[in-house]
Amino acid sequence: MTEKNSNVMLRDFIYIDKDRMYSLYSQLFEGVVESLVESISYSSEEAKKDKKLEETIIDASVKVQNVVLFDHIYNTLEAKLQPQIQVIDAKTSHEDIKPNSIIKITGYVVIEDYEYLSHLMQNFNEIGIALATLTLNSQSSDKKMISKNTIDQYAKENGLTMDKKLSDSIVKVIENLHGNSIEITIELEDDTFDVGFKALLEERYLRLSTNNIRSLYGYKPCMKWTLVGEVTNISYRNNNRAEKNKTTFSKMFESLSEVYNSFFKVNDSANHIVRVAPIAVYIEHDKPSSVSE
Repeated sequence: MTEKNSNVMLRDFIYIDKDRMYSLYSQLFEGVVESLVESISYSSEEAKKDKKLEETIIDASVKVQNVVLFDHIYNTLEAKLQPQIQVIDAKTSHEDIKPNSIIKITGYVVIEDYEYLSHLMQNFNEIGIALATLTLNSQSSDKKMISKNTIDQYAKENGLTMDKKLSDSIVKVIENLHGNSIEITIELEDDTFDVGFKALLEERYLRLSTNNIRSLYGYKPCMKWTLVGEVTNISYRNNNRAEKNKTTFSKMFESLSEVYNSFFKVNDSANHIVRVAPIAVYIEHDKPSSVSE
């Protein structure tokens, strides 16, 4: 057994947009299939020689579905893109972040699962009453049925119910502005850089189900996550370009944009949000200093 030293980080992937990854990979390496064929190892050189090209390509197309190969391709892609990736850190200024740039940020994350939030709001009172019933039953030594009025009063006093009109309004806002999306916002640990990097995650590219993510990591994971992707919108950078071809709905879309942006204000102060089309989201772990082969 031999040992080799490596400074490479181990990555626990939460999300990989394989279509975006393949697109970039094919441009950098002149075709995905050709690169995959070259990167696949066989047990011996003879086995490789005996393989026909068609068989090799079929092998490659099958292996490309393998999650292990996804990770390898992504790591290769990020290494190749390294000179073009802007790493966001405490020294980064607002002006440094450009539209269309590819960025990498590592920081603490907030997970916003709007489908689950909508579900909770729709069923908030029923869940609250159920929790109140279980709590009162567990606390009572009297085996008689606890009255509905007692349960309702306990739920109200402990914030387990809310006004139905309020919960319906919250659901309506979620459905119309966010739908069933899941988003993450990553911020630097340094409080002086007041920018949140927000990414919309497509469920089909997640490594874990949203239920598992919620169970494992919660709303605010205690470890740092890394986001790599393309900047698509910068809230504090105004686009004052005049529209040359206005339509009947142009003013409506402008108003809609203002309404949407108002949801990112707290105490009338706008948050600085940079939207990112994610290529990958992962947690980095220190790799052991020596690996046995």
